[in-house]
Amino acid sequence: DTQFIEFDKPILLMKGLKVVKRNILKFYKTVAEELIWLSLNYENKQISVDEASLKDKILKVISKYTDEDNVSLELFKLTAKYDLTTNQHVSAKNFFNMEERKEK
Repeated sequence: DTQFIEFDKPILLMKGLKVVKRNILKFYKTVAEELIWLSLNYENKQISVDEASLKDKILKVISKYTDEDNVSLELFKLTAKYDLTTNQHVSAKNFFNMEERKEK
């Protein structure tokens, strides 16, 4: 009796895991999330059995986003995250205004 675990809502498993840091490229966030799931052998809402080494998986993910001819420039745009635990002295309004000035 082999049972396969299926996850309907995999985002619940990442609760508390901060992948997005302030002012990093979206590229890093995207690659990091995919690497986390691959390192757990998790693909398409199922645990996968892949014989490839971790190094091969990492190279595959990175090349997926860098070898394309028309890479989205959005991936290389700086991101920001308003976090009350780290930005206690900055109001949400001031944070928004700072981000708006960066874009100009």
